Amino acid sequence: MKVLLTGFEPFGRWQRNPSGEVARHLDGATIIDVEITGLVLPVSFKRASAPLIAAIDALQPDVVLNLGQGDPVGVRVERVAVNRCVAPAGGDNDGYDPQGQPVVAGGPETYPATLPVPEIVELLSNVKFQVAASDSAGEFLCNYVMYTTLHHIASQQLPCRAGFIHASPLREEVPDLTNGKGMRLKKWIEFTEAVVYLLRTSLSPAG
Repeated sequence: MKVLLTGFEPFGRWQRNPSGEVARHLDGATIIDVEITGLVLPVSFKRASAPLIAAIDALQPDVVLNLGQGDPVGVRVERVAVNRCVAPAGGDNDGYDPQGQPVVAGGPETYPATLPVPEIVELLSNVKFQVAASDSAGEFLCNYVMYTTLHHIASQQLPCRAGFIHASPLREEVPDLTNGKGMRLKKWIEFTEAVVYLLRTSLSPAG
């Protein structure tokens, strides 16, 4: 099985982005017989899709697992991506500030994740992560990348499954937060490896 694992560069006030660090850390790793290719994407509506689509086409993965930094507490396994782009104040890392434009003109309003969301939530809960399924990946780059991934797979009829997981900022980046908020990079790597293990043992290559 081949997995394309994507994360992001830092953005906004954040000096680090754990999703990108996990993608770099696991690039070239093998879990059981799963070959992982990591890809760090720019936080840019205009520049993120080209390397993402190129990697999918070149690698022909069985799974695309997109990661992104989310809320200060816990892990969110996303169920759906929406065809809408909205940037926060200041825009993306290029300063681009879309306010409601579609990800893909004429594309479906939504795409559901094609990974086993309930099983991922159950697994991470069993290994003591604070985790929940989510029906909103936002409208910034995380949603953009999730939608772009699922749209490319669907439009090209690729034998590939995909989904998105949000998790907390690095604890070192949120020292003002207490009660366990924020997550160590080690824990980011642990939950990602656990999800890859689950996918290997529960999914046969799509076809």
